[in-house]
Amino acid sequence: EIKKKLQARRNNTTNDESNKKHESTAEKNLLIDLPILNVGYPKDGSLTLYDYFKCIGLHADHGQIGKEMFDQAREGKSLFERRKAINAFLQLDFNFGVGFYPQISLLDELHEEKPNSTFIMNFRPIKDWIRSIESWPRMIDRMSRFLIPGLLRTEERFENTERG
Repeated sequence: EIKKKLQARRNNTTNDESNKKHESTAEKNLLIDLPILNVGYPKDGSLTLYDYFKCIGLHADHGQIGKEMFDQAREGKSLFERRKAINAFLQLDFNFGVGFYPQISLLDELHEEKPNSTFIMNFRPIKDWIRSIESWPRMIDRMSRFLIPGLLRTEERFENTERG
């Protein structure tokens, strides 16, 4: 069933050749493939990346689109269905509720749909990242409740989450 959905998604994806005539000067002068996908975590400089790509003339997006991408995947649609004009996605995650991290959970689907995309893995020193996370109301609490693939919660963290 997943293969059928991927094939349907591939068939629904806009033809790259037809998009060429709508490219901006910035897009034509790039030495990397589009779209650009920031696959890092939140609070790792995604807004700085967004500002940069907007400044050089790309259609950039800093919205938390993770939940939207999961919804699109469940429906067998393109992960980028609602944002076809965007060519730089700088915050893929959605860090509310249960949390959605398509850059982890949908990595194969992202690659299947956009095999020539450019991935950016932004990071900062861990102490700076923690300080940044702590500056946002309840963000540490929210993130501690997420079910992020590959991130194991310790028994202590699980107990603290259940009590909180």
